[in-house]
Amino acid sequence: NEIDFDTTVYGNTNLDPTRRTGLILDGHVQTTDALRLGGAYGYVDAEFDHGAFAGNRIPFVARHTLSLNADYRLGRAWHLFGEAQYIGARVPQGDYANALDRLPGYTVFNASVDYRMDAWRFALRVDNLGDKRYSDLAALAYRPPAYTIETGYYPAPERSARLTAEYRFE
Repeated sequence: NEIDFDTTVYGNTNLDPTRRTGLILDGHVQTTDALRLGGAYGYVDAEFDHGAFAGNRIPFVARHTLSLNADYRLGRAWHLFGEAQYIGARVPQGDYANALDRLPGYTVFNASVDYRMDAWRFALRVDNLGDKRYSDLAALAYRPPAYTIETGYYPAPERSARLTAEYRFE
């Protein structure tokens, strides 16, 4: 059986039997010496197979995912990368009955640039270029004082940047 965090008991629990069937398509093409394009698509049909929730979607599993990317080398030292990532709608964590609002799908765009010199690599990566406000996590929650059941949404990071320096010992 699959183990999941159950928000109603604040602990791990064994789920009723589940079934996941799907397809993953992944490919890349080197269009020129400098440019490589890639993409991946995933389809997952994830359901409870038996038990009280038979036929319901397994929480937190997107039916559709998609990523597209481009990788471009500018000479020997500079390198550019860009990507788009899509995650489809999901059932909130802990909502085994599939009774709550779905966590909406979203698309974000990310990019990076790096410079390589001998064993050194310096890079700047920016995630969520469009500063999209979205939630990447939602869970079944109880709202006091009456403890009504609702969906609790957790915000994803807004635009963020990382600057890194790397040295490779060889």
